[in-house]
Amino acid sequence: MLAILSNIQFYDWPWYRCRFQSTLAFEPYKPLFDQELKLLEGKGADEEWFAAYEKIEGLALTLR
Repeated sequence: MLAILSNIQFYDWPWYRCRFQSTLAFEPYKPLFDQELKLLEGKGADEEWFAAYEKIEGLALTLR
């Protein structure tokens, strides 16, 4: 388990808002998420952001 999600709220399909409490197992993946957020907040959804997001999608993470 990488994290515990709580206070989950529907945002805009397929997106949700929630409280994210990471576990130690998340640490190897954290830099990917940090980079994606930095790019999105900085330049928006450009080619560099899409490349970073594809790396996260490639992890094939699922919610349970």
